[in-house]
Amino acid sequence: MIDRITFGKLCSGDICGFASHSEADMAFCEHLACNGITASAIDMAYRNSGLMRDKWDRKQGGSTYGEQTISKAIQNTSIYRRLSVKDIEAEPSALALIKQKELSCADILLLLNTYEVNEEAT
Repeated sequence: MIDRITFGKLCSGDICGFASHSEADMAFCEHLACNGITASAIDMAYRNSGLMRDKWDRKQGGSTYGEQTISKAIQNTSIYRRLSVKDIEAEPSALALIKQKELSCADILLLLNTYEVNEEAT
């Protein structure tokens, strides 16, 4: 698993420390999946990150490279769960972003921080 600093670097497209761009893609997706972000939100975050490239939408079999990467990332994470509406509603601006379906890496980090605060409170 990667830390928030590395995730922030991945958001900007910095893949230093990874053997390949594909390995960086997987680390990005696994980090979000492990923190309960849904597949569609992971896809939106990736598309808005500096990692985005044409390969993400390239067909491979019956799906795309991106769909396969997200699916594998979710399978690889042992703590995959969705953020509850209660957790997201703790941060109204995050809820608004989800409703608009415009999630950036910064938005995802905001959601993760909100989620951690709510987890500590329970």
